[in-house]
Amino acid sequence: MSYVPFVPPPTSARSRALAKEIGKTIDSFQTDNPRMRDQEINRALQIARARQGAPQKVIILIMLALGFLVFALVSGMIFADK
Repeated sequence: MSYVPFVPPPTSARSRALAKEIGKTIDSFQTDNPRMRDQEINRALQIARARQGAPQKVIILIMLALGFLVFALVSGMIFADK
């Protein structure tokens, strides 16, 4: 069995700066809300990330639905003639 080590991708200066700002925001929020749990922070980050990608997912779903509609119409025309 071969071993392939995991090598994380290099981080850019922008990603480090963003991580620093996110950390500051979380620290500030925890100071104001000392009973906040790590699970709540993780969930908030998931929600924020999901909202950011939502429009792209919606566009993909709409394109798939239109593709299926066109397929159904074309196949209906082909089989209606026979």
